[in-house]
Amino acid sequence: MVVEEWRKDYNLARPHSSLGYRTPRSPVPPG
Repeated sequence: MVVEEWRKDYNLARPHSSLGYRTPRSPVPPG
């Protein structure tokens, strides 16, 4: 379904400003 694919991209692949424009799947930098 198109909406499900958009949701996955939005939640898992798209960079988020609150994460420093990293994707939610990006590794967390140490420290």
